[in-house]
Amino acid sequence: MDTGMIIQHRRSSNIHSLISYHAHVGAVTSIAWNLFYPRVFGSSSADWTVKIWLLDCFTPIQVLDLSSPVGGLAWASSSSTVFVAVTDDGRAHVFDIRLCKTRSLCTQQIRQAHWPALSCVVFSPFEPVILVAGERGFILSLKLSPNLRKLHKEARGADEEKLKELERQKMERIISTSAIS
Repeated sequence: MDTGMIIQHRRSSNIHSLISYHAHVGAVTSIAWNLFYPRVFGSSSADWTVKIWLLDCFTPIQVLDLSSPVGGLAWASSSSTVFVAVTDDGRAHVFDIRLCKTRSLCTQQIRQAHWPALSCVVFSPFEPVILVAGERGFILSLKLSPNLRKLHKEARGADEEKLKELERQKMERIISTSAIS
């Protein structure tokens, strides 16, 4: 049954709890945790939307309509506010919700008309590359444009711990400016 629900299961010692998010009106196709801010996750759906959630909050921080069923979602390994979503119409949409909350920074047509729908995407943890996969097993590697991988001016020359803290602060600003309570 494609209800669009996201169920969170918690277990601590002998207590179990289930929390249901009425997330989407279509089937949920992907869920991804933010790598820098573990209380934030994203979900994608066949209802054409990507939603960004704060753990234990039943209203999404951000809702984005991509005008086609969304097959996959992945957070960047280099930024807490950057993610990519792939759609059934063969496009990869790169977002940075710190820079623009309403539309993608880049939309790239990936598949040709005879290729199957895009179903999975992942960022490389080492290089500025994303891998995109389709329903019939093809995998395509795409290098991100230098404009999409610029370091924030505060991050230049910072050590790894400072970078992680800057990324957490960026996401906290997004959460504080969202309309959730």
